[in-house]
Amino acid sequence: METGVVEPVAERIAKQMHAKQVLNFSRAYARGDEKELRSVEAERAKFREYIELLDEDVQKQYIRDIDEDLSSVRNASPNSKDAVYRAYQTQRSMRDFKDRK
Repeated sequence: METGVVEPVAERIAKQMHAKQVLNFSRAYARGDEKELRSVEAERAKFREYIELLDEDVQKQYIRDIDEDLSSVRNASPNSKDAVYRAYQTQRSMRDFKDRK
């Protein structure tokens, strides 16, 4: 972990970034939108850069999770619905949190 990084906050942001990528990838893949798919790949590079703030084991888990989720969407595996649902719930929980203030 980098000095000055609040781990729970950094992990919450990483979860939101992950969810955003899964949802954007799923939508773009379903529409066959090559431009948006390239945009998701660019965001993925930013995600990898961001998670470098976290411990190495946590980084590896995030990379493994995003790779599995995007692969399941790409291959239309039974896990793809779960990945998209979890991503939606993560995004939704953030909105609910804002509304509770």
